[in-house]
Amino acid sequence: MEKVCWPIKKNLTFFVVLFLLLAEHTVLILYRRSGGGVPFLCLSALYAYIMTWMVGFSRLRWLKTLLYVVFFLIFFIDVFLAINFFSSISPSTVTLLLETNGEESAGFFSNFMLTKRAVITYVICLLMVCLMVVGERVQGRLIHILSKFRWEKPVGIVLLAVMAYGLYSFHIYFSMLRIKHAYDIDLWIEDHHYEPMDNISNLFYCLYDLQLAKGDQQIAIKQLYHPDMKRGKVATNDSVDVVLIIGESFNKYHSNLYGYQLVTNPYMTEEKANGRLFVFEDAVSPFNLTSKVLRNVFCCNSMGMGEQWSNSPFLPAIFRQAGYFVCFWDNQYNKQSNDSFDYSLNSFLHGEEISRASYDLTNDELWQYDGDAVEAMMKAHQPAKGKQNMVILHLMGQHVDYYCRFPHGGSFDYFNKDSIQRGESYMDDAKLKLIADYDNATLYDDAVLKQVIDNYRNQNAVIVFFPDHGEEVYDFRAYFGRDHSNFNRNILKCDYEVPFFIWCSETYSQRNPEIVERVRQSQRKPFSIDNLCHMLFSLGMV
Repeated sequence: MEKVCWPIKKNLTFFVVLFLLLAEHTVLILYRRSGGGVPFLCLSALYAYIMTWMVGFSRLRWLKTLLYVVFFLIFFIDVFLAINFFSSISPSTVTLLLETNGEESAGFFSNFMLTKRAVITYVICLLMVCLMVVGERVQGRLIHILSKFRWEKPVGIVLLAVMAYGLYSFHIYFSMLRIKHAYDIDLWIEDHHYEPMDNISNLFYCLYDLQLAKGDQQIAIKQLYHPDMKRGKVATNDSVDVVLIIGESFNKYHSNLYGYQLVTNPYMTEEKANGRLFVFEDAVSPFNLTSKVLRNVFCCNSMGMGEQWSNSPFLPAIFRQAGYFVCFWDNQYNKQSNDSFDYSLNSFLHGEEISRASYDLTNDELWQYDGDAVEAMMKAHQPAKGKQNMVILHLMGQHVDYYCRFPHGGSFDYFNKDSIQRGESYMDDAKLKLIADYDNATLYDDAVLKQVIDNYRNQNAVIVFFPDHGEEVYDFRAYFGRDHSNFNRNILKCDYEVPFFIWCSETYSQRNPEIVERVRQSQRKPFSIDNLCHMLFSLGMV
């Protein structure tokens, strides 16, 4: 057993610290009472032993330093996500990172890097560094003390047993590699209870999931050339404008249209009172991550029927094939992200082949405020007379940092911390101010919607609005943002229930009374926004 223990005797501190760095993800999830973590604890020990043997055999100090740095960085990110967002390194968080532009990164740092929870992360990481430094200095004396005891045989037996089980656990990777679609990864985890992975297994899982998603995108592009794409046609000779507005991070329970105590949607309230706006009461989003939502919204699949987005036709391409002039105005489109990362929402929605087949007009810049983006769209796109037009607006909405989502010094600095009547023990002035900023962003969002409506008020137009998902804003606990790893009633309400509006102009209502009546009767029916395509086909008579 002495040969088995030789790497540990040479680098005891390295083995222990590396095991802790690798097993952290498993330990955190086990702490949340999720079972099935033993294989990954054994895999952590196996990985740590192999790398300890490599360091001891090669005697390369730079290799040891490199392994410390790499796995410490992964440890820091995972702990930071766990403490600040109750999340972890996952395909969703990696996707979010790839799709984040410079402005959003600045907002993230200003909001989260100096919070109390962030400080806890720094303290934990500092303790780990202290363990590493002190351990490296005293490990010679510790080994000398241990040499007085006959520890090699029992430790060697336990180590061999642990590593044997770790080797057996490698079948996890083989079963994962048999998966061919990103959607099936979630089913694989659910069926095999592989949630509490070690950091190496988790990283492999994330990268493999992203690779599968990339393949799904290629399948989706092939759908553009499917023969069925050419069958669509408009069932009316009237000039009609179909406008789809997709917001961002809109918590429906911060809208007075859904019972919020502050009037954050005054213009939409007026439109509803005049019978032009229809407010759907039970609309939900299938995810709380933009990329997953929009892939399933823009493709004509139904998740409830088990259909894959990548195997379904692309909504804007269908409207264009049917004869619509299609304008896609995206205030979240980041060209730099598209150039740097092959896997991102932008590379799908704005990929060269997708764009060529689907859009007649797109934007090539971003605006600080959505109202400016809408104004620029109106100048660039004058609806063609006697022709069908489809306009898709993707707004920044209430995306963090909320304070940056509305103009200041005017009517949109309406709410302040004194406006928020909340008395929970976790509330303080900073949290009340953040809620007020969110409500002001919602108030501005309402004005942007009015701006679009006013542009189409005297035309034959129908406007559909919904956000990609909701947002948690200290609604039931001391937390704001989105929770990607936990589910309970309150999280589902905040993150997954979404506002959904349909506005019809007077002209549209007069010319299409049967369609408008169906809209009116559907307001209380449950609806998942991934089934949007068929609704738009009906509204646009495609």
